[in-house]
Amino acid sequence: MFRCLIVDNDKKEICLYFPASEEALELIFNRIKRKTGSRTKIADLESPLEGMKEELQWTRVTKRLLQEMNFLAQRMEEIPDQAVEVFCAAVQITKRADLKYLINLSYNMDRFSFCPGITNDEELGKYISENPEFSSWRSWQGENVDWVDMGRQFAGTHRGCFTGQNYVFRNEQAMAAVYDGKELPDFNQKAENGENCIFEQRYYY
Repeated sequence: MFRCLIVDNDKKEICLYFPASEEALELIFNRIKRKTGSRTKIADLESPLEGMKEELQWTRVTKRLLQEMNFLAQRMEEIPDQAVEVFCAAVQITKRADLKYLINLSYNMDRFSFCPGITNDEELGKYISENPEFSSWRSWQGENVDWVDMGRQFAGTHRGCFTGQNYVFRNEQAMAAVYDGKELPDFNQKAENGENCIFEQRYYY
């Protein structure tokens, strides 16, 4: 899921792959701490999540950082491929990639909706025109529906993106805070209703 290259001031490199077992993670961190102290930083990162590399590159490696990366990789590994696609799109839409945010976001996937098989404005407009849940968008078009214009209008007023296979957009449900940056949440915890939630106020914009 993630490939991380860390390096110390002497340019000694260690390559890490996530997810990893807790035992492997502990051994790796003890090895880093014993050899380099606190001088080790992330030199490179391969991740399907847009902006994650830029967010973490040259960050000092700590035990907490390794635990958070591993926890996120484990959650991503457990969800279906389509959900991973939606998650990657959600990161692109919200334009945030710090680990606390990403872990919280992984519990809020129902706050994003997708239109299956939609890859451009015309297909999006047709999908909206033919589905009753978007009836308010159809009403102002009249009988002569311009699918391209409808799709473009919808995309312009909703935070969304085309993934190559689907169109993913932010729906109206408020996000819920699950991770406070201190204690990693239960792996299978369900996010509560996020109305007036501090996570929504701080992280979604």
